[in-house]
Amino acid sequence: MKTTIISLIIVATLFSSALVQAASYYTGFEDGATKSSYAIGNVALSNVWWTLDSCVVGTLSLDKKEENCSLRMAYNGAGASSYTGSTYMIETLTGNFSSVSFKYASYGTSSIYPLDGRLATDISTDDGATWNNLSTIEVHTSDQALTPLSTTFGPYQYVRLRFRFWIADVTCTYSRNRMNVDNVELVPEPSALLLGGVAVAGLLAFLRRK
Repeated sequence: MKTTIISLIIVATLFSSALVQAASYYTGFEDGATKSSYAIGNVALSNVWWTLDSCVVGTLSLDKKEENCSLRMAYNGAGASSYTGSTYMIETLTGNFSSVSFKYASYGTSSIYPLDGRLATDISTDDGATWNNLSTIEVHTSDQALTPLSTTFGPYQYVRLRFRFWIADVTCTYSRNRMNVDNVELVPEPSALLLGGVAVAGLLAFLRRK
C-alpha cells in the first residue's frame, strides 16, 4: 500500500509539473485599455507586467485589431532611436518556451498614414539584461489586414519578450508613424505536453487497477 501511495504521488507530481511547463502565455491586449498615452508606462497584460514606450493600447477604429484592443506602436522623429516604439516584458516567464506568434498590420488607412517601417522581435533569457533578435520584418502601408507571424527558438526555460518598431528611412519626417500588433502568444516546447500525456496515462492506469 505504501509503495502504491508513493507511486501515485510521483505521477501526480509529474502531471502537475507538466501542466506548469505546458501553459502558454497569450495576450490580445484586452485588459490593458487604460494605456492611452505614448509616454513610457507599465501595464499588466494577462497578469504579466509590460513596459510600453511610445506605445499605447489602441481602441480606435483605425487600430487593426481582432477584438476591442491591440498594441499600437509609434515612431516619432527622423532617425531618432530614442523615439523607437518599444514594448517589453518586465517579468520573466518560466515554462520551456520554444515559439512566439503574433499578428501585425499598419495603422489607419493607406491613403492617410504612409508607412515603411521595421518590426523586430527580441527575446531575453537573463531577466532582460541582454536581448537576442528572433526576427525583423518590414511593415508597409499596404499591410492593411492583420498578418500572422510565428518564430521558433530555444527552447528556453526563462524568457522575456520585446517588440521594437522604427522607420527604415532616416529622412522620414512624418509625425507618429504607427503600426499594430495583436494576439501575442508564447508557446512551450511540445515535449512538455508529451510529459503531461505520459503522466495522465500513468494516473489512469493506476485508477483502472484500483
